[in-house]
Amino acid sequence: IKLAEEKMKGIYGDKPPIRITNRFKSEQLMIEENDILLWMGFMGKLKEMFNNDDLSFELRTAQIGASFIAWLLGGTNVNPLPSHYYCPVCGKVEFDLSEKCGIDLPDKKCSCGNDYSKDGFGVDAINMYPFCRWNEIYVSNDGTELAKKCMQEYFDGYGEIREFRVACDEEIENPSAGKIKVTK
Repeated sequence: IKLAEEKMKGIYGDKPPIRITNRFKSEQLMIEENDILLWMGFMGKLKEMFNNDDLSFELRTAQIGASFIAWLLGGTNVNPLPSHYYCPVCGKVEFDLSEKCGIDLPDKKCSCGNDYSKDGFGVDAINMYPFCRWNEIYVSNDGTELAKKCMQEYFDGYGEIREFRVACDEEIENPSAGKIKVTK
């Protein structure tokens, strides 16, 4: 939660608008005592490692795309807040609900003179589904070893990985890609 809160303040300033703070706090209450928070951070770390090596992955059996906290932790590319502008220099935020998708907003300058960044997809927190007792991560070619390494490093000290299975799945378009099933 601290990492997500620091990231939120880095993007939206030390005193984010109440709409942003409310979304953060309501999600925090939903996930605080749940393993999903740990998984959100892991997905962000995995995404970072895979991007560095130009690899990709897909998570099945869980949906975190509607989570603001998951977005702050890097676990999803979707900022679920309503469409808005934010200034990367002064932190000013301006919501504009004329567009459903924030990236479709017209370009605009902040009152400080810098260009606004645009974001937000307007996804309700109610659409955030929890992780279940097992999760499948489909990885691109040559990604299984990197996924194993990331998982071992990230979860070290948090508990025990009871099952880590790599299997080839005929449903995967590329038969040399792997599937990792993780049981916590």
